Amino acid sequence: MKISNLCWLIKTDKEITDSQLEEIKNFINACNLEGITLLTQAAFSKKKDLVKKFIDEYGAYVNAKNSDNTTALDYAAYNYNVPTIHVLIYRGVDVSDKLYGKIKGYEQLYERCLASKKIVEKYNE
Repeated sequence: MKISNLCWLIKTDKEITDSQLEEIKNFINACNLEGITLLTQAAFSKKKDLVKKFIDEYGAYVNAKNSDNTTALDYAAYNYNVPTIHVLIYRGVDVSDKLYGKIKGYEQLYERCLASKKIVEKYNE
């Protein structure tokens, strides 16, 4: 299956089979023709559990950049997908100097991300 098909599968509500998950695992850090990683597609599609699986079980790079220099965090923020943002923060995403923090309207969300990151760091001390 092509990566573009895997991205399409992630954004639908169809159940993903074990064989499809195995294929996703093989391409976890690759980009589709539009330059989007599978992790980013899951974050954009509000699939929090897939985001967790991709990072924890499949080794997706939490700070992987898409071809336009955006990340899964940028796409989660774009959709105000706070549960996925928290998943990414708890797994070590870099919240400094992100694209969404510089786009008008995302400043408060950016500040919340930074505050959440500080809480996580303090808790882990």
